[in-house]
Amino acid sequence: MNHKVAGILLAGGQSSRMGRDKAMLDIGGKPVIQRVADTLLQCTPDVCLAAANEDDYRFLHLPVAADEYPGYGPLAGIYAGMKQIEADWYLVAACDMPFTSVDLMRNLLKMAIEAAGDGVGIPLGQAIIPSYGERMHPLYAVYHRTVLPSLREALEHKQLKVMEWVDEHNLVDVPLEGQLPRREGEFPESYDITPWCLYNMNDPEAYEQARRMYILKEMPGN
Repeated sequence: MNHKVAGILLAGGQSSRMGRDKAMLDIGGKPVIQRVADTLLQCTPDVCLAAANEDDYRFLHLPVAADEYPGYGPLAGIYAGMKQIEADWYLVAACDMPFTSVDLMRNLLKMAIEAAGDGVGIPLGQAIIPSYGERMHPLYAVYHRTVLPSLREALEHKQLKVMEWVDEHNLVDVPLEGQLPRREGEFPESYDITPWCLYNMNDPEAYEQARRMYILKEMPGN
């Protein structure tokens, strides 16, 4: 059975803690939002942008999802993206993650489809979300189209906490630890899952850490 897949790039935040637009911060000569867009586009050609200020990101050449709930946070962005593109599965990624992983997103999607059964009714996994340590990352995840009604209901009632909404669904927790190579040479050199692939930047200190990590990662032998 074919499963239509779409990507949603979330860029609607205010960047208040960063003090400037975190989506446009430079990592290795490229805006971080471009890095996230490139990851999604390697997983599906159907990617849309959920953004408060779309003019700032025209260089991405992505269709923009209309925001029906301005100021309501990432749930509004997911809703806008799901309304923009009709699909079975949605790959969601936030714009402030400089080390997003193509392999991790593809693995999440594979798990999602395997848990979907025959495609009729509600799948065993409606939300496939990676975690690292004690923290889940619902803004780098895969969602099934059946979450759309509850998403609209949450927005209508201004219940905007992402994990509270996620917990209402059939949730598959994917620990990042289980996706990491256990020994050298276990995966091809192009395998891009690292302990940093869920790292996000919310303040200047986190940005500086990301810049240092990028430089370290690019050094010979790493």
